Amino acid sequence: MIVHYILQVFFLNLDIIILGTGDQLNIVTTTADAKAVRAASAQGVDFHVYIHPPFPLTGN
Repeated sequence: MIVHYILQVFFLNLDIIILGTGDQLNIVTTTADAKAVRAASAQGVDFHVYIHPPFPLTGN
């Protein structure tokens, strides 16, 4: 359970870094992680994003 929480925090921070980079470059960032975008928006930070439907990356 603790590992799951740590992974959630890690990936949320990674998402914010990626979205923040797009913001600094003034470009639209494409993501399937609407949760991170909503979390940032709830804190008053709005990113320019295109949210696409999630799909598995199978490598095929």
